[in-house]
Amino acid sequence: MKPKTLKALKGSILKWEKIVKGTGTNEGPRNCPLCKLFWFSDCLGCPVKDKVKQSYCDGTPFRQYCRGRNIDSARAELDFLKSLLPKSRKVSKN
Repeated sequence: MKPKTLKALKGSILKWEKIVKGTGTNEGPRNCPLCKLFWFSDCLGCPVKDKVKQSYCDGTPFRQYCRGRNIDSARAELDFLKSLLPKSRKVSKN
């Protein structure tokens, strides 16, 4: 994963950690570091799209959160994003 992408993923995880704690809000792409990098390119290169093979977080717990804004779906989104973190310490230089 490119360093820029990893930084954005970690920022998105932080956003959802705050939402789960009740100290943050979801403003969609306006406060999502991953969306700020990838949203305008149909999510091309986003690790979320790479995982679910759909754009704009379709196929993720985010969509369930948008429908009900409950803590369980927020936790599910947080867990999903954490699952995208690289398993090894290898970070691409490109």
